[in-house]
Amino acid sequence: MARRIEAFSELGIDFWYLASWRDPYGNPWRYAAEIASAWDLSEGDLLVVFVREARGWAAAGWRGNEVRGKLPDEVWLKTLRDAERDLLRHHPSRAILSLADGLLTWLREGKAPSGEKKGFSPGAIAGIVLGSLYLVVRLLREVHLRRRRGII
Repeated sequence: MARRIEAFSELGIDFWYLASWRDPYGNPWRYAAEIASAWDLSEGDLLVVFVREARGWAAAGWRGNEVRGKLPDEVWLKTLRDAERDLLRHHPSRAILSLADGLLTWLREGKAPSGEKKGFSPGAIAGIVLGSLYLVVRLLREVHLRRRRGII
């Protein structure tokens, strides 16, 4: 993470993050704003907050005006939504790395990462397993019926 924070600094942005298992406001966006105020963050600062909620982790943040000029709202919000999906599968420490990489890619190249994922999603794996089980059961049933009829 230190390399990523340094990379943000090279772009003129101070990157801050917080993972919290408690949100005293019940609103991650307000919590991020309150943290930014308490930490006295400036116009060149970027804060990402991961908050544990009853339904899982939520991602929110705060951007100073200088950062807002460099990072469009749609990119910022998409990156946070992607982080929430990562938080469903990974520990916050891994999700923050992915989020930082995505933001750095945008800030350096002016485009979001390709989003190419390797491998199968958990839903796809479950579908493959269930489909395979169905085919095996059908095959075994057919073999059993043929044996009873004396075909095999």
